[in-house]
Parts: sequence; structure tokens; C-alpha cells
Amino acid sequence: MSELELGSEFEQKTRDDWLALVDKALRGADFERTLVAKTYDDIRIDPLYVPDAEPSPHSRLPPGNAPFTRGWHSEKTDPPWQIDQLHITRDPVATNKAILTDLEGGASSITLRLAAPGQSGLESGSDALAAALKDVRLDMMALSLDAGFNVASLPAMLTDLLKGRPDDPENFDISLNADPLGTLAVLGGLNVDIDSACRQIGDLSTARENGLPVNRIMRVDGAPYHNAGASEAQELACVLATILAYLRAQEDAGKPPEKTFPELTVCLAADTELFQTTAKFRAMRKLIWQIAESCGCPEAAPSVKLTARTSERMMTRRDPWVNMLRTTAACAAASLGGAETITVLPFTWAIGTPDGFAARMARNCQLILREETALGTVLDPMGGSAYVDYLTEEISQKAWLIFQDIEKEGGMFKSLQSGKVQNMIHETSRARENDIALGTQQLTGISSFPHLDEKPVTAAPHEIPPPLDEEAVTVEPLPLRRSSAPFEKLRDASDAYRVRTGHPPTVFLASLGALSDFSARARWAANFFSAGGMETTNGEEYQDHDTLIAAFTESGASLVCICSADAVYAEQAEEVAMRLKSSNAACIYLAGRAGEKRDTYRTAGIDKFIHAGVNMLETLTDAHDRMDIH
Repeated sequence: MSELELGSEFEQKTRDDWLALVDKALRGADFERTLVAKTYDDIRIDPLYVPDAEPSPHSRLPPGNAPFTRGWHSEKTDPPWQIDQLHITRDPVATNKAILTDLEGGASSITLRLAAPGQSGLESGSDALAAALKDVRLDMMALSLDAGFNVASLPAMLTDLLKGRPDDPENFDISLNADPLGTLAVLGGLNVDIDSACRQIGDLSTARENGLPVNRIMRVDGAPYHNAGASEAQELACVLATILAYLRAQEDAGKPPEKTFPELTVCLAADTELFQTTAKFRAMRKLIWQIAESCGCPEAAPSVKLTARTSERMMTRRDPWVNMLRTTAACAAASLGGAETITVLPFTWAIGTPDGFAARMARNCQLILREETALGTVLDPMGGSAYVDYLTEEISQKAWLIFQDIEKEGGMFKSLQSGKVQNMIHETSRARENDIALGTQQLTGISSFPHLDEKPVTAAPHEIPPPLDEEAVTVEPLPLRRSSAPFEKLRDASDAYRVRTGHPPTVFLASLGALSDFSARARWAANFFSAGGMETTNGEEYQDHDTLIAAFTESGASLVCICSADAVYAEQAEEVAMRLKSSNAACIYLAGRAGEKRDTYRTAGIDKFIHAGVNMLETLTDAHDRMDIH
């Protein structure tokens, strides 16, 4: 039977035909500037992709085939991914109650962070661990322990924990998550030298071989690099360099790579860039396979567990309800990319320790995506998308080049010591921060559509971690750079101003002409100043300029924004600006670019022009300074 060629009777169109239509629609606008974008890895994003443009023949292979961009396995797993919940509370009794609630509510995996130097979490000791896991069946769930500096104490703690319990060790899925390079990157120090830290990994591996019932020893975590501002390729490159460092350390201790790969977990951050996150996870598998192939054991690549945690960088303190949308998109992207375990951070994570409601919403996010939208029904659902296949290939190639640069520096440890990794990530973070300030990248509820009257969401502050011990190794730490933090700082200052003065900081909207002339720009200006925590007066039709000036004087505001259409500006803006200056306006803004009239308007007293593309942070910070908001 011949294949059914859908659309075969229709005239075939070429890319040139499509470009001709695009050119007509653009009406002279530049194609590259209008329709082509770039990622922070300088990867070109075109408006259209066709199957003939697939960059790699591997994209046509079914899942379960090298280089594994389409998945480690050729058949579905049940469930398609494990639902993980992260616990960081010091009190073991409260932790136990929360863990049991999570497991009853649908979680199948628990990550338990233990207190250590520089890291808050469950209080240390075997008794606390036993209390936290009381009545928890370890043979019916996955347990991931994060002990930071104290990872060497885990074998003894686990041995004590398992005495006399009814759990079946044959069904344990326990991970120890040793990651000294990741800990060093975040905290800026290690309590032992790097060689000793790597020997600790070897000791854990030996304990496993001697009967300690754990599955995985090492976790290579990309989240610290992502949360500091890294691009997709930069995060993958840092993960690759760390994997190679651990493989070398284990090989030096007599353990061949094919036995080390099954002890590895790789964790990547997932954020709202759905396609880029999905492609990043697909690219990660290919890169792991390339490392395994270089080590002479390509068949070991699928033994690595690939997990996801939603981004801390994208979480906001203001209007945190939007975080539920962010984490939903991130979770969906991770599942589409084939993550085997996903941790969704509760929506109040940036504010403080999550309560029961926040934890339930994080859990239900995954349950709905997995069970009701059936995201895990199809293996590699993005496979066959020319765009996603292209993005996967480009990210993997970029990551490999960066990885090679890190290796030329002497490996991950040397690159952290020299600051090469930190400087690379900082440059990317600055570029992203600039895009957010210019409005090229918008943050809902923060830089766009801020809600000044939102009811604050409260949470207990995150517990203060124990201080770092005397450090044997130090590097420049990688900080958490939340994208919303600069705007939230402005909002905090505005709130303090309200408390200090008894009234909100206000910008007077000098609306000119009829409602149809000024309404659009007045709404835009109100949104603009709200991002800095400043209210605006209601733009209204004024009978004449005398009425407008009287309203300004009565408002008590010192800053003014003139709003209307360009044609009305041409007739009225100069006179109104001069009268406002005479009425002691400290700063006059005009909503719009002004074009050829800009110099004329400046002469009349207009100080600044606000429009799409202006640096919001600089403009709003200047407004704060003029109003003595601090």
C-alpha cells in the first residue's frame, strides 16, 4: 500500500514564496530586526522552521537510540516521572508530618535537605533523621538526601535509620547527592580540599558496594549556575565539566567510568522558556552520551538519572500567585524534555518557608499535568518539531564548545578558582537584567501589570543556615540572582515611603485633549510608574489648561507625566509643560518618543520621555531619588 501524501494535490510552496508574503506584510520593515530573535547563547530563532531544515539525522530516530536526544528508553515508564517534594524545615516532627502529607497527596519522591555549614535544613543527627522519616515506607518511594558539607556522615546515619525497620532494601531508591563542586560554587568554600572531597565520594561509593542500600552517590546540579544567571548552554557546560571531574576522581580511585555513570544523578533547572527548557533536557542526554562514548562506554549513558527542579531565578516575592503559572510552564517543559523526577518549588519560595497550602499547590501542579493533561503519555512529544530539533542541536553544540573552554582552563575546579565560570555567567546575567530593564523581557506582576493593592502573602522566613566552618578552599560564590529583585527593591522603598509619610508616592497624569486622545498612553504610564510602586492620578478630561494646573497643584504631587496623542502634543505640550514648571513640577515626563519635537519639548521644560524601550529601572530609580523615596 502506498503512503498517503496529505496535501499532494495542492501546489507546493517554497520558502521564497513565504518570504515574499512576509515582505508584503512587513511593509518595508527589516525582516531580521522584526522577526528574528537571539537567545542568550546567541542562537538564532527564526519565525518559521520546516522539516527539511532539521540539522541532525538523529532527530528521525525513535526514542531509546543514541544519541538519546529523544529519551533514554524506547518504552514508556509508569509513572512517566516521579513527583518530588523538597523539605528544608529544621524541626523533625514538623518535617515528618509534611512528608506524610505529601506522600498521601500523590508525591512519590522526597528530597530532604539536612542542615550543614552554609545550608539550612533538618537538624543534623541520626535521631532527627529517624524522627523525620517515622512511618515512612522507604521501599515505596524515592528518597534523596542533600547533606551538603556533611555528606560523609550519611552512611552512618542511614545505617542507624534502617535498623529494625520493615522496609524492603531490595526496593530502595535512595540518593546521597554528593556534589562538592556544586557546593563550592554556591557557598564559595569547602571545609576540605578538593582532593579530600573527591575521596569522600569514593568512600560513599565503596560503602554502597559493601552493602549500603543506596542507588546513587553523586548529583551534578545545574541549578546553581542557572540561578546565578547562566544560559542554557552555560548550565549544560558546567554540568558536563563537573561530570568529567567526578569521573576522573573515581577513575583515579580505581573505579572505571562504566561503573560510575549509574551512580550519577543530573539535575537541571526548568523555567518559563518552554521550548528552550525542553531542548536543554534533550541536549543534556546527548551530551552525557558524548562523554560516555569518549570514555569508551556509550552504553552506560542511559543509566544516568535526569531530574528537574523549577527555577529559583524566576520566582518573585511580589504578586507570588503568578509563580504558580511560572512553575506550571516550567514543569511542563521539564516533562516534555523527558525529566525522570521533577521538583516544583512552592509559589511562596522567594518569600519564606512554604506552608501546607503552598506545598499542596506545588504537588497538585504536577498531578494535574501528569494525570489530567496526560503529558507523559507520549515519548518525546516534541520530537519531529523542526524548531525543537534545531534548538536541541544548537544548544548541545554551544554547550560542548563552552565545556571545552572550561577543560582548557584545567577543568571545573580550576575554572571556579580563576573566576572564569563566574565571569561568564555574570555577563549573561547582566544582559538579561538589561533586557528586563528595557522591557524586552517582561515580568508579569513586576515590570508589567503590577498590582499595587495586592494583599501581601506571608510565610515564615527561611531558617538561617549554620555558619561555614574554616574553609580549606575558597572561590567567588555564585549568588542567586532573581530576575524580579531590582523592581522589588523599588516596591519595598515605596512601601516604606507610604509608612513614613502616610500617603503613597504619586505621579500626576496631565492628560491633554479628549479621552480617546490620552487613554491608551495614560494606562501605559500608570503601568510604568506602578512597576516602581508609584501611584498615578486618574487621567481625566480637563476643560482647559487652567483647570489642569489647578488639579496638579491640589494633588500635591511633584512629578508629572503628560499623556496624549502626538497631534495633541504638537498643539498643547509646550504651553502645558512651561506652566507646570512654573507651578513647581520637579520633573515632567512625556509619554511617547516625541520624534523631531523632542528638543523643542525639552526647551519647554519636559525632562524625560517614557516609551517602550526606555530603561525602566534607571527612570524609576531617578523618580525615587526626586521624591526622596528610600
